[in-house]
Amino acid sequence: MINAGELTERITLQAETKTYNGYNEPIIVYSDVVTVWANVIMSGGREFYAAQKLNAETSAVFRIRRRTGMKPTMRIKWGNRYFHILSIAEVDRSELLISGKEVV
Repeated sequence: MINAGELTERITLQAETKTYNGYNEPIIVYSDVVTVWANVIMSGGREFYAAQKLNAETSAVFRIRRRTGMKPTMRIKWGNRYFHILSIAEVDRSELLISGKEVV
């Protein structure tokens, strides 16, 4: 069972909408679905080289109260940071653990 005192951060769940421009190229736009209280657990990061460029990747786990309608295509906005959802795990029917990777 999750205690309300542990949920100290505000996060916004955003849904993906895909539209197409005049050249039939996909344009992905995110819109806010709901803002909820969460416990954010930073799970580390790494640096790697790709395309002759140093890149950084940060991972986090977001613990929230259980809710329906969660999809892996959503993303999480936390302050001015954005995280792609990697997995959603239900814990004892009262909370969700959402693993995410930061969009850099």
